Amino acid sequence: MRFEVLGPVRVRVAGADVPIGGRLRRRLLAMLLAHPDEPVPAETLQETLWGTRAGAQRLQLQVHRLRAVLGDEAGLLSHGPGGYRLRVRPGELDSVVFEHLVAEAGEISEPDRCAQLLDEALRLWHGTPYQDVDIPALAGEIERLSECRLLAVEEFYRAQLRRGRHAEAVGGLADLVRAHPLRERLHGLLMVALHHAGRPGDALEVYRSARAVIVAELGIEPSSYLRALQEQVLAGEAVEPDGPAHRSVVPAQLPLAASGFVGRAAELARLDGYGAAGGRFRPVAVVGTAGVGKTALVVGWSHRVRHRFPDGQLYLDLRGYGPDAPVPAAEALAVFLRALGVDPSAIPPDGAERAARLRTLVHDKRILFVLDNARDAGQVRPLLPGTPTCLAVITSRDALSGLTVCEGVDRLPLDRLSVEEAGTLLAGQLPDHDAGELRALVRRCARLPLALRIAAERLRAHPALADLLAELDDEQARLDALETGDDPHTSVRAVLAASYRHLDPAAAHLFRLLGLHPGSMADLRAIAALHGDEEPRQLRRRIELLVRAHLVEVTADHRYRLHDLLWSYAAELAAADPPENRRAAFGRLLDHYLGTAAAAARFIAAHEFGGQLPVTWAPRTYEAALSWLDTERANLVRVAAAAAEHGFAGKVADFARVLFAYLDLGWHLDEARELYRILQTVAGNPVEQGLAARGLGLVAFREGRLVESERCFRDALAYHERAGQPAPLGLTLNCAGIAAGFSGRVDDAIGHLRRSLGLYREHGPRPPMHRPLVNLGLLCRRTGRFEEAGACLREALTVAEENDHRPGIAQALYGLACLCRDTGQYDKALGHGYRAVEIARLGGFRFLEGLALNRLGTVHRGLHDQDQAAGCHHEALLLARATANPHLEVISLNGLARTHAARGAAAEAAAGYAEVLQRTENGEFGYERACAHEGLGDLHHHTGDQDAAARHWNCARDLYHSLDSTGADRVRCKLAARDG
Repeated sequence: MRFEVLGPVRVRVAGADVPIGGRLRRRLLAMLLAHPDEPVPAETLQETLWGTRAGAQRLQLQVHRLRAVLGDEAGLLSHGPGGYRLRVRPGELDSVVFEHLVAEAGEISEPDRCAQLLDEALRLWHGTPYQDVDIPALAGEIERLSECRLLAVEEFYRAQLRRGRHAEAVGGLADLVRAHPLRERLHGLLMVALHHAGRPGDALEVYRSARAVIVAELGIEPSSYLRALQEQVLAGEAVEPDGPAHRSVVPAQLPLAASGFVGRAAELARLDGYGAAGGRFRPVAVVGTAGVGKTALVVGWSHRVRHRFPDGQLYLDLRGYGPDAPVPAAEALAVFLRALGVDPSAIPPDGAERAARLRTLVHDKRILFVLDNARDAGQVRPLLPGTPTCLAVITSRDALSGLTVCEGVDRLPLDRLSVEEAGTLLAGQLPDHDAGELRALVRRCARLPLALRIAAERLRAHPALADLLAELDDEQARLDALETGDDPHTSVRAVLAASYRHLDPAAAHLFRLLGLHPGSMADLRAIAALHGDEEPRQLRRRIELLVRAHLVEVTADHRYRLHDLLWSYAAELAAADPPENRRAAFGRLLDHYLGTAAAAARFIAAHEFGGQLPVTWAPRTYEAALSWLDTERANLVRVAAAAAEHGFAGKVADFARVLFAYLDLGWHLDEARELYRILQTVAGNPVEQGLAARGLGLVAFREGRLVESERCFRDALAYHERAGQPAPLGLTLNCAGIAAGFSGRVDDAIGHLRRSLGLYREHGPRPPMHRPLVNLGLLCRRTGRFEEAGACLREALTVAEENDHRPGIAQALYGLACLCRDTGQYDKALGHGYRAVEIARLGGFRFLEGLALNRLGTVHRGLHDQDQAAGCHHEALLLARATANPHLEVISLNGLARTHAARGAAAEAAAGYAEVLQRTENGEFGYERACAHEGLGDLHHHTGDQDAAARHWNCARDLYHSLDSTGADRVRCKLAARDG
């Protein structure tokens, strides 16, 4: 597919036009093509099409019609957070192809090839841009493309003259001069062509005509370029297309480019777009945090493209951040004027006059301005050239929002290096070190180029990586390790301090408070808790000041974070504040997270936590509660760890109570393990000791380590029996009952579960009763006690529905689906199973969703619908692998293998069972291992290999027997039938 905008807007497929039709659709397509592969906000499109925000439905209708015209089966026209995006591949849009050809020609010195590329580019034009679409919003783009074309024409004739095609060029240049009488360069090129074609008199007449027009229209004399050409023609000298007197001084001030520069491909590509030859340049500001490599990027890129700016390259360190005072704008202007050849005595004293003189000097010249390390918009504004033929590239730690709003400066944010780029940088600096060894250094240096280079220098001087890593692991000494001496430019602390010094007192105080937050990022509510009483608008303004100063990063979901080195610096500053202030601030943060977590967790486990906690904000829906918990999960564990360190031991136990059900149902085992280990170290009474042991036992159980889990549960029971509190004891008995059941001690399991249920019935609260009821029901089902199982599961469903407890409802429905399958009630089993999947999926309980999917697979297999069965098991397997859940994975593999066997696909079934045996070699998930042995025995039996069948059946029987499962009786019957 090809798109054309250099003339009438057209779409072509395989050389044939695709009729667009409809004024609105053509306008819509034109706006999207003006921003290829970029989202265009819906509001912008509405105003373009109808002159007002006409409503989403009208726009969606036009988008739908345009998609139909384009044949958009593969997402050619998509919608995302930023608006509508038209995907345009390389080579599909003529305006982009044109600009790339012109840029390529600008980088070639050989005139034949240059002329060939420019001729190819100019042949893409078929009129004026967007010729048949009248949209005021495209006026700027049309003007830009038209100017690019004219510049390309000038470059084409310049190349022709360099090739010696003087006589051939005269006619075309004469036509262009008549069409554009105020473009001095066209007059100059025509003078050169006439002079070398043996027509010096005509060349001088061109000069006289040009002068008359310029004086009459602009009231000024021709430039030094044309005047110098006239003098050379009068003297009979040979002249070049650009003229030897085109400029008197050509500054080349770029500093040395940093060695070992790596990565930044996307940013370099964007800079290439800003500096494309033949384009009308717009200023660009590269902004980012201290030490992120802004100067290295811009200076390195400037060296690459300096040939595109033949009139010179100006560079100035504005000292906006550093040990020295910032350079005043008036002083910077004087520096540039001297660099451009202005005699110091002729530089005006007034700053505004200096700025005007600079703009006059650079008018119509192609000069690159690099304004490095700018303090703010006010320092930069007077230094910007007033002509689009010059490009200004600014670097700053400030966001420079004022320049974006008032001067239309584009902003290019520079983030830290990616892990791969940081590794490449270190590998280049330290070729003798193994790349794997350097990964830890990448992480500890927060992927910050300055920190990485300092670390590399440290290692070159003292090649002991382990020692350096140990220094960087010490949060209090981390910044000391990232210094190379007294040079403030090679000290991470010094460059961060330069940013901090520019903050006002209120913003500086807020930055220090962020050093007390133990997590990697925080939302505005958490920051407000740290700060204490503060009007929300004022607090938001202060945090935005930190964002604009690139001392804080803002994420796409409006959260705020400090990378590790910034956090270390903030924590270092905070340590100097009064201890009572620090403790009060952290206490407020602790109360915020604990109170909100309790409010959110009640949607998942009603009455899980009975204490009253201060709540500044609480989610109002189940979805909001789960989203907040998922987002803040890492912070919650880190805050709990910090609470243990700062003497808030009781709060750690509160976190363990509040998060118990959420961490378990969501299968967040790493966070759960860390939280319960923290609690284990600070628990101050039997209840808290039992909470820690029970939590660690449940993690071990979920990971298939049954022996360890039962040991932990025994410890937890001992602690909670001693404490004598019904609620924690009831929950611990439930967990111990599950583990005993899986270990084959069915009587112990039933005893624990019935006792747990009895405690809840006698002492309450009622909602948690669903846990022992569901587990007792599943255990009774597994051991063939179907009537008791049904009574337990139905009561569990009633209790969960009474309290609108989604996890409990899904668990009870899953149990009922299992029971109905076992008793041949397949229709009921399907109804319960699909409802369980839906509730678990909406609730984010991935393991429970996978269990229900597998149960549905067994039901469909019982109905001889093997395609549906395989689909359910396969979906569960994908879910297991996506969530790295080995238990769910072996359950799903067994289900798929049984379905393959039912289809007659013996080889696929055998491979599935074999994979289960391989994954359970360490003794984990004994029931699934037994199922795999039984399945392999069945396969061998059907192929006539009775000895192999007996071996596998005997293994299955022994495993089932150890688990007190009815599967043992089933396998005994198979063995007996074989022997009979």
